[in-house]
Amino acid sequence: IFQSKWGFDILDYTYAKAEILKLLEDYPISKKMNVLEIGCGAGATLNKVKYMWPNARTYGVEISKDLAKLANMYSLVITGDIETLELPYEKNFFDVIICGDIIEHLHNPEKTLCQLNILLKDDGVLLAIIPNVMHCSVLYPLLSGKWNYQNKGILSNEHLKFFTKSSIIEIFNNANYSIKSMYMATSPDHNPESNPELLEKL
Repeated sequence: IFQSKWGFDILDYTYAKAEILKLLEDYPISKKMNVLEIGCGAGATLNKVKYMWPNARTYGVEISKDLAKLANMYSLVITGDIETLELPYEKNFFDVIICGDIIEHLHNPEKTLCQLNILLKDDGVLLAIIPNVMHCSVLYPLLSGKWNYQNKGILSNEHLKFFTKSSIIEIFNNANYSIKSMYMATSPDHNPESNPELLEKL
């Protein structure tokens, strides 16, 4: 009922992105920083950033006006499509830019990454979560000829682009980023150990 009325599933926006927060855990609690999240939803991740780093100033961009209205209660959030917006921020303003499950929704992700790079301080970081289409949960069905889009996950019917590890590296290099580190997250719904023989062959 909620989703049919408002156009989104509130459960998708209730929890902060733990993977992103983990990458910031070495920052001292007293650190003053400007943090921008693209696709900030209702602001759960930004709120957790403000809770963990009280001196942080948080900003967001959200395409859904209803979600942006919620997020704007605690952060400075603008509504619109990141690919068409003229962002009002100064160059070299942000210490951290978060793109959690956003890159795959863009028509021209490389262009957007270049624009965001301009907003980063020289020692700033961009943190991204990007689904890898070479995950075993995609490869196993593909070997039997199945490529079925889903409401959520790697093969979400809302994804415009699909990436492998090498193409992720390529797109960031082309946008003039220096990749500091990459991490793998494994979904509990798709345990690769469930088919070890096939995994070994792959």
